[in-house]
Amino acid sequence: MDLVLAVRQSISRITGLPGAQVHEDGRLLADFALDSIDLIELLVELETSTGRRLSMSGFADYMRGELSQEEFADADGMVTPAAAKRLARVMPQLREQLASGPVNSDALLGWFTVANLAALLDS
Repeated sequence: MDLVLAVRQSISRITGLPGAQVHEDGRLLADFALDSIDLIELLVELETSTGRRLSMSGFADYMRGELSQEEFADADGMVTPAAAKRLARVMPQLREQLASGPVNSDALLGWFTVANLAALLDS
């Protein structure tokens, strides 16, 4: 199953955007204006269409990987060097941001793309 296509089609249905405007590197929140209710609807629709169960906590788990919350972000919520290394691997669109200075962990979901969600579904 083409998971990128499944994500693109679901986003198109939820947002009403033409499929051609839902591209693989599009950010779920910034580019498609999805809110938390839309994200839940998206996860439910993807579970139905792919048979793969996801939860909102799955986004954080995907970004964090094997790192604990303490290893992922410092007391101020900034991404640690270990987390930056993980994020550069699983969310390559963040590489430039990570290289330019500290990144707040609370802002990471805003960078989540169609391709990231497809990879999360595949994990």
